[in-house]
Amino acid sequence: MSRPIPKKKAGALTESPLTLRIPAELLERIDALLPKVAADSDTATMLGGVTRSAVVRYALLEGVKGLERRHARR
Repeated sequence: MSRPIPKKKAGALTESPLTLRIPAELLERIDALLPKVAADSDTATMLGGVTRSAVVRYALLEGVKGLERRHARR
């Protein structure tokens, strides 16, 4: 039985961590993005620090926005 998802403020981090298995190749691509994202001061400021977790959250957000756009057209 799944638990109901509590309502949160926009941008608030979840209280429950999400564990994912990520292929090594994808993790290498994420790690390669760290210095590039850190070099973008606006993005680094928005993330509140450039860590692997922050870059993964940022990539997930951008990916979800892209999927929403793609599926909104259908």
